[in-house]
Amino acid sequence: MNTAEMFNAAANYVKFLQAQVGMLQVMGTLSK
Repeated sequence: MNTAEMFNAAANYVKFLQAQVGMLQVMGTLSK
């Protein structure tokens, strides 16, 4: 795996984590 692939994978992982956090925030807001 070269540097560009590693950077791309890391960027996708960050997007995935941000999406999960966003979903948790929405669910938390709805449950209040």
